[in-house]
Amino acid sequence: MPVVGLYAATKWAVEALAETYRYDLKPCGIDVSIVQPGAYPTDFGSGSPFGADQDRANGYGVLAGALDGFVQRMRAAHDAPGAPDPQAVADAIVALVETPAGQRPPRVRVDASNEPFTAALNDAHAQIQRQVLQSLGMGALAD
Repeated sequence: MPVVGLYAATKWAVEALAETYRYDLKPCGIDVSIVQPGAYPTDFGSGSPFGADQDRANGYGVLAGALDGFVQRMRAAHDAPGAPDPQAVADAIVALVETPAGQRPPRVRVDASNEPFTAALNDAHAQIQRQVLQSLGMGALAD
């Protein structure tokens, strides 16, 4: 997503490491799953500074004010009645830990918004990754 590049890069790095570990450790009987929480109200980012140089922000065209707008929309959704409960993420992790070894999925989506994008990306990624592994003679590592 625009305006959250550094945040997204750290998530991608952790996902790449977890996915590689999933393949590397599968022959040893060790499961690695990625938990993908959606947007939940937390204190994350509460201490993050936002730029105050409006002239510089205006130079970003359609993205001027995009981060502030994104943060405001998230806060409004999290402050609204029926906001998602972060306990759902903890419950999903407990369920994952309690899943028998060898049956844990590569990814666990925990998203109260039920948006379809993450699922679609996961499905496309799994299909391509399966093809890559098969082309390398490592199809047995694919889920």
